[in-house]
Amino acid sequence: MISKFCGGCVCEEHSRKKRPDPKNTSEYVRVCDVCDEKWINRTILGEFYEKLKAKEKEIEVLERQIRDQQIKIENEQKEHDNLVVTV
Repeated sequence: MISKFCGGCVCEEHSRKKRPDPKNTSEYVRVCDVCDEKWINRTILGEFYEKLKAKEKEIEVLERQIRDQQIKIENEQKEHDNLVVTV
C-alpha cells in the first residue's frame, strides 16, 4: 500500500498506524512511522499555537482593564487633589 503522506510503501505488518487522509479527512489511511511522528508533531504544534493565541487575547483584555483602572485612579486622584486645594 502506498502512503498518501510521503508516497512510500506501507504495509499492515510494518505499520498499524492510521491518520486522517490529507485529501479527505473523513477517511483514515495507513502511514509510516516517520509520517506518523510528523503528523503528531504538527497536530500538537497546531494546538499549542491555538492555545497561545487564546492566551494572548486574554492578556490583551487584562492589559486593557489595567489601563482603564489606572486612568480611573488618576482621574479620581486629580479630583481629590482639586478638592483639597480648594478647601
